[in-house]
Amino acid sequence: HDKAIDSRLKNGPPLVAATFVIPYPPGFPIMVPGQVIASDTIEFMRKLDVKEIHGYDSALGLKLLKPSVLAKRK
Repeated sequence: HDKAIDSRLKNGPPLVAATFVIPYPPGFPIMVPGQVIASDTIEFMRKLDVKEIHGYDSALGLKLLKPSVLAKRK
């Protein structure tokens, strides 16, 4: 488990997806750009047993919008 992700889920700032994340199979998105990511989505992703997850690289982690960028949009 990534402690930084767990900490942000608990304490903020919110996790906001920057890209589609699509496990294959089945091939439907579990994250879309702009989506605020909830803890249940992260838990689902951690339990996936698939060969490919498009839009996600385990060596790099999730692609998220930076809180500073989101603050400018308010």
